[in-house]
Amino acid sequence: MLPRITDQHVVPEKISKMKVKCATQIFSQRVSSTMMFLSSKNLIDPSANDTAKICLFFDKLFDSLNGSFDGVIDGKIYRTSIKKNSPHHALWAERLQVLSTMKFVNKNGKTCVVPTIENWMKTIRGFQKLFKTLYNYGIRSLLPRHVNQDSVECFFGAARSVSSSDPSCHAFASAYKTLLLNNLMSFNSPGSNCEDIVEASLTSYRNLIIKDPNDMNVVQNNCNITVDLPVTIFNVPMGINILRENVHTYIAGYILKKTKQKLI
Repeated sequence: MLPRITDQHVVPEKISKMKVKCATQIFSQRVSSTMMFLSSKNLIDPSANDTAKICLFFDKLFDSLNGSFDGVIDGKIYRTSIKKNSPHHALWAERLQVLSTMKFVNKNGKTCVVPTIENWMKTIRGFQKLFKTLYNYGIRSLLPRHVNQDSVECFFGAARSVSSSDPSCHAFASAYKTLLLNNLMSFNSPGSNCEDIVEASLTSYRNLIIKDPNDMNVVQNNCNITVDLPVTIFNVPMGINILRENVHTYIAGYILKKTKQKLI
């Protein structure tokens, strides 16, 4: 019935805290429907019906904040773009009322403070304000799936992997060039709390190579290029001194890092 549900979803010791999908796949319509069916047949505790309702509650809320299509697919009316008369607005108003009454209770029966509910409410209000602002500027449709930091997080993670955990502006620029020119930049950051990104990478070759054709000579290159490069490539003048300076910076940083490790 639930082929996607594994021990990593329900066994506390095996749950990966950095995987959002472990939560979204539990709080889903399929899990809710299965629990309601089994509960109605007395195959599980009838009180599971309440758990099924809360799963469906968050499933619709997840969908309303992760819509990536303009039309309805697989009957998911909330996993669509936000428009003036879309059902998102009524759902959010209802969810805010319910979330404001929710509390976490520990195993001792005492109420504990958990930021999850408050953060949910902030996210909903943020989308409400964002859509209202965009609508005033003439934008009539918003895909909430695109309003996330996964792309930026993956990019920063890759930059830190070839630089340091706290790079300076110069080090960050050098890391960007290293990732770009050595073709080490991937769309996704392994082990991060991100979904797989299918859109174009932030480190597009196009942004580095294309310049104003009025400022430099154009060189036509009709060969097939496998990366996301334009057919017309422009010569970008780069002095040897800049490259030599970056090499010196990289080598000096490596030596200092090794020296610091030995001293510690």
